[in-house]
Amino acid sequence: MTSEPALRASRADRLALDARALRPTVVLAAIYVFVWLIAPFVEFIAPAFGGSRPASHAGDVFGLLGDQSTLADYFFSSVAFSIILIAAVITVLRWWRIIQFEPTRLRPRAFAVLPWLTTAAFALAVIIGIAATPNPSPSLVALQAVAMLGIVFVEEIGWRGVAVVGLRGSRFPEWSVWLITSAGFALMHLLNLVGGADIESTVFQLVFTFLLGTACYLGRRAGGLWLAVAVHFTNNFLQAAAQGSVDSPLFGVVNALALVGQILLLLSLPATIVLLVLEARRARRGVASAGDRADAP
Repeated sequence: MTSEPALRASRADRLALDARALRPTVVLAAIYVFVWLIAPFVEFIAPAFGGSRPASHAGDVFGLLGDQSTLADYFFSSVAFSIILIAAVITVLRWWRIIQFEPTRLRPRAFAVLPWLTTAAFALAVIIGIAATPNPSPSLVALQAVAMLGIVFVEEIGWRGVAVVGLRGSRFPEWSVWLITSAGFALMHLLNLVGGADIESTVFQLVFTFLLGTACYLGRRAGGLWLAVAVHFTNNFLQAAAQGSVDSPLFGVVNALALVGQILLLLSLPATIVLLVLEARRARRGVASAGDRADAP
């Protein structure tokens, strides 16, 4: 197991845990996962409160863009209710602070550049893609962005938030924290097979989402949960933003920026491995130095 480097006093005080917070463990993280899994099924109780049936939103890829005509349809949509229920669970656990911020600074700081550059490349591609779309609907773009952000928030607060702190709280080594959360995030997309996706595209998506999960893990280590959300959101929203600019002369620019972002995303894997190896070596040197001091007369 690797040990965390010592905190500087000022940062330790700023990120001190609430005395009433439950200590993060894998068991408590599993409670979150259970809530996460059951939340989408609340759509089926919407009719009891005046809403429409879930079937009326078939094909609604964003989960919030269907023909909702009542408040119940919005409140009991899978994304909206997931956010409400998950936020309630985290509030009860009093984990808001620990899932948002890293307890230690990333060393060396050069690794922090990669997720920031990835986000910048994707964000610029999104902006140009929307600007190059003929007669874009501001309301539709805004609604798509909100819906996409809701989905990303739920996924990131689960994998790079609760899962990360739960595994660390149960004393899992940091390399396994990265591997479990990134692989779990990727394997979650096997559910696409249930929706009719073919094997080849699903395997490709598993590989890509593992790389995306790794980039988000590195983003969390570099700037906390919200940088992980930014990496994830800009990557996902780019797919929608680029479609409207296909016939524009600027599509080549959008495509080039997307390629740059994907290359940076790919580089997150070797960067994360190198980072974890360096941290493991520092931890072993720290243990050896402590042993030498203990053996000294």
